[in-house]
Amino acid sequence: MPKKSGTNHKFKGASDSPKTKNVKITHHHAKPYKRSHIGSLGLFIVIGIFLIVFGVQYNAGLNRAIDSAQIFVSGLFNYGESNINVSSSYGFQLSYDQLDFIVGGVDSTTGSLFIGEELSTKRAYEQLRISRTGLDTDLTKSSMTIMLDKSSSADDANSNTVSALEYSMLTLGVNTKEATLTKTATTTETLDNKTFIKNNWSVQSKEGLASKLPVTITTYLGALNGHPFVIKANNGVSTEDDYKSIIDSLKFSSEAASSQSSTKVASKIGRSSTFLNSILFTNVAKAGAPDASKSEKISSLFSPAVVKIYNLYCMGISINGAPYLNKFCNGGTGSGFLVGSDGYVATNGHVATSSPKDVVIQDALYYLSLGDPQYFNFLAELGGVKATDFTAESTENDVVDAVANAIYELEDDIITADDKSVTLLVGLNEKQPDIEELMQLTEDGEKYSEQTSIKIAKEVASDFRAFDGIVTFRGSDVAILKISGSDYPVVNLGSVASLTQGSEITILGYPGNASNNGLVDSTESKVTLTAGKVSAIKNAQGSDKKLVETDTTIGHGNSGGPAIDDQGLVFGLATYTSDGAGQGDGTFNYIRDIKDLKDLAEGASITFNTESKTQEEWKKGIDLFYTGRYSKSIKNFNKVKELYSQHPKAEEFIAAANERIKNGQDVKDFPILLVGGAVVVVVVGGGGAVILIKRHHQGHQAYKSHVATGGTPPLTKADPPQTVQFVPGKGSGSSWQQGLVAPTPVNPPSSVDQPK
Repeated sequence: MPKKSGTNHKFKGASDSPKTKNVKITHHHAKPYKRSHIGSLGLFIVIGIFLIVFGVQYNAGLNRAIDSAQIFVSGLFNYGESNINVSSSYGFQLSYDQLDFIVGGVDSTTGSLFIGEELSTKRAYEQLRISRTGLDTDLTKSSMTIMLDKSSSADDANSNTVSALEYSMLTLGVNTKEATLTKTATTTETLDNKTFIKNNWSVQSKEGLASKLPVTITTYLGALNGHPFVIKANNGVSTEDDYKSIIDSLKFSSEAASSQSSTKVASKIGRSSTFLNSILFTNVAKAGAPDASKSEKISSLFSPAVVKIYNLYCMGISINGAPYLNKFCNGGTGSGFLVGSDGYVATNGHVATSSPKDVVIQDALYYLSLGDPQYFNFLAELGGVKATDFTAESTENDVVDAVANAIYELEDDIITADDKSVTLLVGLNEKQPDIEELMQLTEDGEKYSEQTSIKIAKEVASDFRAFDGIVTFRGSDVAILKISGSDYPVVNLGSVASLTQGSEITILGYPGNASNNGLVDSTESKVTLTAGKVSAIKNAQGSDKKLVETDTTIGHGNSGGPAIDDQGLVFGLATYTSDGAGQGDGTFNYIRDIKDLKDLAEGASITFNTESKTQEEWKKGIDLFYTGRYSKSIKNFNKVKELYSQHPKAEEFIAAANERIKNGQDVKDFPILLVGGAVVVVVVGGGGAVILIKRHHQGHQAYKSHVATGGTPPLTKADPPQTVQFVPGKGSGSSWQQGLVAPTPVNPPSSVDQPK
């Protein structure tokens, strides 16, 4: 019979009746849950909680270890102070910002030279010398001298002895045959409640090219504790009052220290003063106190490859075979970094070179700033530079640049060094040589006896002019040295192409302050870390070579140190600091492109071996140390010592690791297999316990259903298990809910046609 139209309905208990399940029940199912099942689940939950607590504690211990490691590493580096207070036991003191000035003094009781932060200790300074920081292209070459004459007496600024001290200081260096010295103004000025006479002077060359470079001098005359006290500021080729901030900071007290210098001390004072003069007129830069927390791990990885360079030399100079300068000595320190595990060292040219051409130009400008133009005029004639070569629009920079370039273009046999003695050393760790010994050996022309941690270096390539960039750059300021040995730690060389404006960078080196200047009786030196950002990447003036401008401070002595990007790659050498070209427009720090060094190496056929087992082991140890795995890190640090006994940091890290192990801070490797196995047991066991609980509870429901309907009598321990049918998931209540199968309906609704 055909189906009638309408909707077909199916009912449970008909063709779509609930599915039943055979369930085995025993007397245990009289209770809804079995104690052993619940106990098992509880055990696995406890184990899971223990694993969570263990993980949290391990992570907390790891974080504490990392914090401890970072605190230790941050203590490995100097962070230079900016403001320095200088105090003399003769009754005067001043303060200055070493971002702007470099200050030196000689202790009259010992003859030792002190610079920068070392001056903060009160000593018998009867004379302080001060110069501005900046490039050698800063033509002012200005300086200031503060002098107290303890051998004479004076009641006030008008005393004859004060005028005599002014005259001796004023005329020191002024050549009255070649130039006219004129007083242009006289006023009185009060400094810390003391009255001083202030005189302004002008020095004008009578003839020659130096006539285009007038010089100004300012003197302050006073009396202090019964002795003449005079301040002299050589402003150089400038009318700027560069030293007003220092003048204003002067304070005076009623002290009257006195001392008698022995012949030996007097000789040492003379030698120290000579070196102080040279330091004040070499490339200088600045040191600051940055927030370097993000840079410290990079620094700890590569600071062992940063070295301190000592360059002392003595020479006389002849021009065209005729004596020009008597034998004199010069020197200073700087920074460098190992670029080859076989002993190649990168640095700035101005740190490592000692060219007679550089010396004669620097000497001429120095004496010009004092008021003696004859040497500058002589060099101009030697180079064939005349006043008629310049127009009314020509600047002082144009004049000096032309003379300097003319001298550099001369054949090397025209300007020669006589009886030249050079001591060029590379310090591999914090131990410093005896500077007095170095100075004496260099003066005597004797060779330094190489030590394990202080190596004799040889200059193998350089590209440098001391007076470059006045108008345009004609070279770069890079040099390569070579020391004996192998398995040195190394840096990784990168490129300025990796940088963008705002990139974070780190500079490492040995600024010349805080017992690190290399010119005092100090036995240890410590790497200084400065950090900042890239301000801009520019072409060097008149050149396609790159300079990276940065807000990262570059300390005096930092020159030649590596500039490192946030990937740990050296992209340049810390080189220049400029004070806004003398216009007070802020401070600019510049980094030489590492490409200049690579080009120099290629031109000299030098290949850097960057494979270093020492660096590899050091990196492994640092990575472990930073994660608190101190006992493991010690193994790597010991390997470093075996490979490179003079490593500057291995002993410190080993001692720090042992101390932390002793304090219970050692972090063991996370027991992955054990914890992983425990997790599997918790998951599988806990899941199994849940399944057993559910199955037992299902058996309990079936038991209840059948006992309630009379299908099964209550079971006892003696009764065997029984298998019953049960509809899973149904609870107590009606027969339907109790798990019984519903009967098929007898009278279906009339609206539904039944099939025939």
